[in-house]
Amino acid sequence: MSYGNTVYFDSGSTSFCLAQSLPSDIHILAVTNALNICSELTYRSNISTIMIGGEISRNTLSSRGTLSEEMLKLFRLDVAFLGANSIELDGKIYTANVNETGLKRLL
Repeated sequence: MSYGNTVYFDSGSTSFCLAQSLPSDIHILAVTNALNICSELTYRSNISTIMIGGEISRNTLSSRGTLSEEMLKLFRLDVAFLGANSIELDGKIYTANVNETGLKRLL
């Protein structure tokens, strides 16, 4: 990541830890579907944060679905940090919830 990048943070514990560990002097536009990441980054004066909307998952406290996908299309991302439940040896990425696959595929 560098100054002025637009960075997507997917929901998940790894993305949340990454958001928490960002240097205090980094200047980025952060886009996320995760309520906890949005909350974490909102208090940093040098990070502009955008929360994409959609259906909220009670399990992950993140947005998903068609509305999320359409909102995400409005951005040109420089970097995206995606969460996954598993990755196969052939590179296929899996998630536990079929409702999240459209957003991750778009990313």
